[in-house]
Amino acid sequence: MRLSGSADEPAYLETVLGSFLEFVSAAEPAPAGGSAAAIAVALAAGLCVMAARLSTGQMSDAPDIAATAEQLRDRAAALCQADADAYRRVMSALHEPCEPDPQDRQRQIAAALLEATDVPLEVVGTGASVAGLAARIAECGNPNLLGDAVTAALLAEAGARAAAALVLINLKGLQDDDRRNRVARLIEETAESAGRARRRVEPGRCRVPRPFSSAARTGRAAAPFEAAEIRSRWAVEVALSTFNDAGHVRDDVDSTDDGRHHAVSLGRAKMRS
Repeated sequence: MRLSGSADEPAYLETVLGSFLEFVSAAEPAPAGGSAAAIAVALAAGLCVMAARLSTGQMSDAPDIAATAEQLRDRAAALCQADADAYRRVMSALHEPCEPDPQDRQRQIAAALLEATDVPLEVVGTGASVAGLAARIAECGNPNLLGDAVTAALLAEAGARAAAALVLINLKGLQDDDRRNRVARLIEETAESAGRARRRVEPGRCRVPRPFSSAARTGRAAAPFEAAEIRSRWAVEVALSTFNDAGHVRDDVDSTDDGRHHAVSLGRAKMRS
């Protein structure tokens, strides 16, 4: 699928990751900040799709969340291209000659700047929606996917904040433009959602997940030797996260967590072996 308006311009969704990174690193005006922000939001949405699909046992509406996140992922990915194309049109308008019609040149520049503002504004809105889905998954989804859901929320917030900065830069000098207020509302919404997700991993609130492997993702039963190794690694990790450098239980650890106590016992035995 070619999203670019010209055969001379690269279609980023058709490129491999390494090539896209080279495009971003090139000494060219685009792709730049807006495209990077859009990709951050697209990655966040992709994590939501995966986490929701693996949370059907915890959330009855997981398939609907996955479908919504997939639509947001595709939209954010398309905005990566749209932002680069819009910025190229700004540069093209700026290079138009002033004569014979300077007013026509100004109209072209204004129209191009308007589009260059609306694209990152849509990235902000998409990021806000993705962060909301990620927060829901972090709170109610598969606890083994908590890290993925929190990562999605924080990525979505980062992409939205970056795009919001670009909108405000383009609106410099237009103090009465309502898009300023819309950006502020969306960023507030995004921050609230990301905060909800982030609080799930604060000390004392993070659940100790069951031993986790590719088997948990795929539904495949782990072989006995694999399951034993998974439990051992998990127990060691929990034990290491429970004690401070002096060997005492950290103050922020829930001392009433029976699951953690059991894991710590296993982990201590494993570390001594």
